[in-house]
Amino acid sequence: MNFDYIRLLLATTVMFVHLKIIPNNHPVFNSEIAVLFFFCISGFLITQSYINSQSLEAYLKKRVARIYPPIVCTFFALCTIGLLTNAGQPFFRGAASLLVFQDWLVITNPVNPDPNGVYALGTFWTLVIELQFYLLIPFIIFGLQTKQKATLAILLLVYFASHFIRRFTPETQDALAYRLNIMCVAHFFIAGIITAFYAPKLVEKPLFFKIIAPIALAVFLFLQYRGNQYITHLMPFAMVIIILAIAKISAGFGKKSVFGDLSYGVYLYHMVVVTAFDRLLLFDRLGFGDLVLEKSVCEAIVTFSVAFISWHLVEKRFIAMAHRTVNKA
Repeated sequence: MNFDYIRLLLATTVMFVHLKIIPNNHPVFNSEIAVLFFFCISGFLITQSYINSQSLEAYLKKRVARIYPPIVCTFFALCTIGLLTNAGQPFFRGAASLLVFQDWLVITNPVNPDPNGVYALGTFWTLVIELQFYLLIPFIIFGLQTKQKATLAILLLVYFASHFIRRFTPETQDALAYRLNIMCVAHFFIAGIITAFYAPKLVEKPLFFKIIAPIALAVFLFLQYRGNQYITHLMPFAMVIIILAIAKISAGFGKKSVFGDLSYGVYLYHMVVVTAFDRLLLFDRLGFGDLVLEKSVCEAIVTFSVAFISWHLVEKRFIAMAHRTVNKA
């Protein structure tokens, strides 16, 4: 299966919403649903990654090699922007906080400041949650392999509890429990975990594309457009099945994207690019300050370019290095 294209589509959706190229009020193509799809993908793929790893050390090395080098690049890019614009101490302190997975980064926006004069690096909060999941997955899989019934019961309890926590917790900038707590989105991870552990070859079933995938798509669209509290618990599993279906179809174009795995770079770097354009007034210096859409398109093009360079010069090399180290061990 090929997950690269669907992850790139989701990352691009988030970027286009943040750049205001597309509105965020569409019931399907919006940044929130894209992020939740990401959590489902992580639940499925990271579970498989851990199961297929030779040891806990190998698993952790692969995770660090995948997620940390772009964060270091982000830190240095922000520091460079800060130095060029004489940013204050909070800016550099915020950039440094990313290195320890803290969602504290605030950056003064000289063009369109909010009432507090700052705005956040709007995608990093999800990485804080992802890190919590990465650290929990070894315990979860160990439980499923040794005390399967008890662990599954706990997972299902958390699954339903997570749904209600998410439903009744206000999503505001001040609701740190919502933004940074894995419990609020645990049901999406758990759907991926259960599918990867119990039905990793579900997509190979004869009836998958004839019955299972169409039902999942119907449930997803019904819940997104109409909503129904009685079947809303099915949403994460419906999303996982949709992901598997798209990944299977995408495999017809090859096991990997022809561009490389740009999704993480697009997701992480686009807010850095926005920061650079705003603080350095790049678009204004070119004389296009009033062309909002054109500015956003330019930022998107730069982001894709940066993500492409990052993948081929940084990310791919660290991943290969980690795999070589693991194989030697």
